[in-house]
Amino acid sequence: MTTIEVARAVLATKTAHAFRETADGYEAKPWGSVPEVVAETEAKESDRPVPASGWVLLDLFTASAIVEVHDALSAPNRARLAAMDLPRAADLVWKVVTKIKASTN
Repeated sequence: MTTIEVARAVLATKTAHAFRETADGYEAKPWGSVPEVVAETEAKESDRPVPASGWVLLDLFTASAIVEVHDALSAPNRARLAAMDLPRAADLVWKVVTKIKASTN
């Protein structure tokens, strides 16, 4: 799966997904279906999950922002965003959203 495919999968299922990088892109599973991730998260005392085995959580709000920014970009910039790794793409998208919000206020 690509970065955008993972974000669209999160939106389609309306469930946060745990994802990790593989040789073919990303492996993504709905949150709660990855036993080692859930077990480690429940064992932590903090309220912020830190998944095991390279799994990272992608929530609906971030996935929605990624898809919205991706859809608003020009074709060359869409390709650049889709080629980024997911954590970097999420960081970039939040910077864009923050900058747009600041310029409209």
